[in-house]
This record gives sequence, C-alpha cells and structure tokens, in this order.
Amino acid sequence: MTHFKSGLILSVLLLGLNCGVLADDNRPIYVEINELESGRYEVGLRVPSSVPVFNQPELILSGACSTLPLMGSGASAGLSAKVGMSYSTWQCEKGLRGKTLTIRYPLAKPALPTVVRVSFLEDETYTSVLSPGENEFPFPESETKPGVAGEYLRLGIHHIWAGTDHLLFVLCLIFIAGSFGRILGTVTGFTLAHSVTLVLSATEIVQVPMPPIEALIALSVVFLAIEVCKGRRENLTWRFPFLISIAFGLLHGLGFAAALNQIGLPNQELVTGLLFFNIGVEVGQVLFVILIVVVLALVKKGSKFFGRLEIERKLPRVVGYAAGCVATLWFFERVFAV
Repeated sequence: MTHFKSGLILSVLLLGLNCGVLADDNRPIYVEINELESGRYEVGLRVPSSVPVFNQPELILSGACSTLPLMGSGASAGLSAKVGMSYSTWQCEKGLRGKTLTIRYPLAKPALPTVVRVSFLEDETYTSVLSPGENEFPFPESETKPGVAGEYLRLGIHHIWAGTDHLLFVLCLIFIAGSFGRILGTVTGFTLAHSVTLVLSATEIVQVPMPPIEALIALSVVFLAIEVCKGRRENLTWRFPFLISIAFGLLHGLGFAAALNQIGLPNQELVTGLLFFNIGVEVGQVLFVILIVVVLALVKKGSKFFGRLEIERKLPRVVGYAAGCVATLWFFERVFAV
C-alpha cells in the first residue's frame, strides 16, 4: 500500500507538471524562408501559444529589404501552407547570402529555441537551431559539408532532449534492464532499430501517417511502465530486452523521422545531414543514459546509508506509476488529435 501511495503522489505531481507543459506549448519558434525568385522571398513564422500576444517576435532582415503584398499563403513557390504559419513576402536587393536575420521581441526573448530553415533557388537548404539566448541567424554564403554536419549534429541532440516521450521510454528500459551489460545491450538494440526506420522514413522509402505513430509511441511507454511496475524477472521485457527494444525502436525511429522531415534535409549534403542528425540523436541518448546510471548509483548508495527508507526498492514502482500516467495522458491526447 505504501508503494501505491508513493507512486500515486509522484504520478499526480508529474501529471500536473505535464499538463502545464502541454498547455503552455513548449515547441520551438519556427522560421521558414523560401526564395521565390531572385531577390524575392516568402517568410513564414510559427510561434507557439506559450508566447503571449503582446510579446510576438518581429523578423528583421539586414540590408535593403522591403515588404511586398503577400502572394499567397505558403503556396507562392508551389509549397503547401503549414498549419499555424503566418506568411509575408520580402524583396531584398542583392539577396540574403552573407546577411543576418534578427528576431526581435517587444519585451524579452522567451526561453524557447528557434528553428530557422532557409531554401534558395540553387536547390540549397539550410537549417539551424538558435538557443534561447540567441536572436540572430547569419545567412551562409554556400552549403558546406562541415557546416551541415555541425548543424544537424546539434539538431539531433536538441531533438532527443526535447523528446520527452523518447526519453521516458529509454528511462523505463534502463529500470527493466538493471545491470550495466543488459542496459548496454538493450539501448544498442533500440539505437540500431530506430536508426533503420529513421533513414527509411526520412528518405521517403517508407511513408506512414505520423499521428497514429505518435499515439503508438505513447502506448509503447505505457507498456514499458507496466513492465517496470511488475518488477524484474516477472515480465516479457526482462526475458527478451534486446528483442523488445528493437521492436519498439523501429516505431520510435518513425517519430524521429517526422521531426527531421519538419526541419528538412539539405539538398546538396543530404547524406551528411541525415548521418549527423542520427549521430546527434545517439549522442543525446548516451548522455541521458549516463546521467540516469549515475543518478541510480547515487540512489543505491543513499539507500544503503539510509537503509530503513528502502529508496532503491521503491523507486522503480514510483517511476513506473508516474511514467504510465503521463504516457496514458499523451496517448489519449494523440488519439483525439487523430
């Protein structure tokens, strides 16, 4: 009964926190700039609901640029208008290469990253993530392999740390696996599997609707949370950790690909962008695993020192209850969204 109470209390706290996150909409600010013809650009902006109306950003392009009457909404260059995007058309003498985009706020910049995606007529596309402390994006002179590698490595790390559902899934895998050797094998299976579907989906070899996939990803976390609550040696994942991680890794790879498709891949250095985005995801994932292993080691030491509290024994069930409740909320939210 004590386990249930502890788990219930933490679950309610995390549910409240999660509801707040969902309500505040902590997605990044998104800027998309498409060159329609020489010197003329369509500029799209999407701002999450967490940014109040009185603090909406203003986009300022350096150089001699002027605003033109809008020539369509996201369709000027044969593109489809994206949900939540507001568009404007800019005329810039001598183009944008070598110039700077400044994102200015009336009050203060919110604690959100900004994704900037630029497409030029030369069939070159650039994507960059500005940290919450940055508000300027310098337009590159030309696409380079090192530049693409660095940006997409950064994008991959950012995506895994912003993907709470993926991190929660890995957390549950760690609790079920237990020993370092089993954790290594389990996470390796997850990595190999999601790398395959990430590549297949990002290159459009495999195409599936994303809303159902996102709902299934939430359900995969629910499944593992139940396995954590059952206890080790009493569940399917304990007996076959590598196979289970591979099966669900294929599913999560489709989710990674959906994020990458929203960001976009470079036209000239597609392989480099895809490779380093995947490497970035793995780097972020490894850092998360190391962090959790260190925390669990400290908890184990604390449990021995404060033996009567039985922290080490209670923690998996508490985490299982909390993860299950949060993931169930995600599942129903995504099902209704479908």
